Amino acid sequence: MSGDLRHGNPTVTRNDRLGFDKYLWPHGLELHVYDDGRVNLGRKHTVVEVIDVMNRRKGGSPWGSAHVIARFRPAPDQDREGDPDA
Repeated sequence: MSGDLRHGNPTVTRNDRLGFDKYLWPHGLELHVYDDGRVNLGRKHTVVEVIDVMNRRKGGSPWGSAHVIARFRPAPDQDREGDPDA
């Protein structure tokens, strides 16, 4: 195992004024994790397709599980050059 991530290593910064940690990947994917538990995921010059949203609790477990699966695609008016998914 090389230790390198397949999609690159994110740059991590902290915004104390607004209360979040920001992760920015080389291809423009951004993740903001807010101190109150909210999560903001985005990528500039794209549209998002939400593929699945799950909220469930299996069996007798007191802990639930929640997931969102989304895919970003270039916005129709954007050039696809440099897009890793093109």
